[in-house]
Amino acid sequence: ANKAAVDKIQLVVGFGYDELALGERRHPTRDDLDAACPKHPVLLFHYSCHEIVASSLALSLAGIGEATPEPAGGSHERDRRGRLTGRLVEAALCPVERLGVPDRLARSAEAVLARLDAVQDELLAVGITHLADPTVPSEMHELYRRALAASRLRVGVTAMPVSELGYLRPGWDAVERGPRTGEGSELYRAGPLKLIFDGASRCAMCASSAEIVRISLAGVGGALRARRLDGLRTLTDTQPRRVDGRWKTGISFLEGRAARELVARATDAGFSLAMHAIGNAATDEVLAAVVAARSKIRDVPPPRI
Repeated sequence: ANKAAVDKIQLVVGFGYDELALGERRHPTRDDLDAACPKHPVLLFHYSCHEIVASSLALSLAGIGEATPEPAGGSHERDRRGRLTGRLVEAALCPVERLGVPDRLARSAEAVLARLDAVQDELLAVGITHLADPTVPSEMHELYRRALAASRLRVGVTAMPVSELGYLRPGWDAVERGPRTGEGSELYRAGPLKLIFDGASRCAMCASSAEIVRISLAGVGGALRARRLDGLRTLTDTQPRRVDGRWKTGISFLEGRAARELVARATDAGFSLAMHAIGNAATDEVLAAVVAARSKIRDVPPPRI
């Protein structure tokens, strides 16, 4: 039913907002988007690509309502009354992202290709002849192949496959589907599988109580010197919690056995790996998984963080 609804209604998709650059110095809300564009579902991507603000219609099309449970590895922000604000954090953004991006590429493929032409002109003018695209789902892969077949791809692209369930989801399906690292031509080649281990500002950290106090004091001091509370908002976003005598913060997408199994399966299948890990806890998970799979890493470029 949602697919049929999407086919009849064109989504409006925006990229790269920064709440601190807005006059209100806050994230937009579903009410803001509803008022600005009442007849179309709207998705507004944060510059970090780890958050989305969705309008009421977009939330409905994605099957997200007031009673929808919190997803693993993400959250639906709510206001003081408990009502959804439209802000979807980390893995919670995947259902609406998977509505918006395929729809945009399907309906506006020629416009995207025209933008690709313009961007390539800009890159070549400053001497950039090859780039990496770090999140390439199947529909973007097909658009690149279309550009290549039409001789419109002039800057080489190394494309990193991601899960079809959303780029913040573990890429089990991408391992089965491919393309494998190295497949393709000099102009368009499959790169390493992209795996996300933790969040952005909500990176997975592990710290002692003394370290948490020092970090918090540094944040307060920075806020006082700058006379702005923006840094403190980031601190509160990290959601510190006490686990086994230490403090853990942020969001982890891959841990323990699941991380080791996915890295081993991917390297066995011929993938190199590019792994997003910002916090020290996430980096430890990456290193443990790579060490466990090191005997399988033979004929592909070495993994990287």
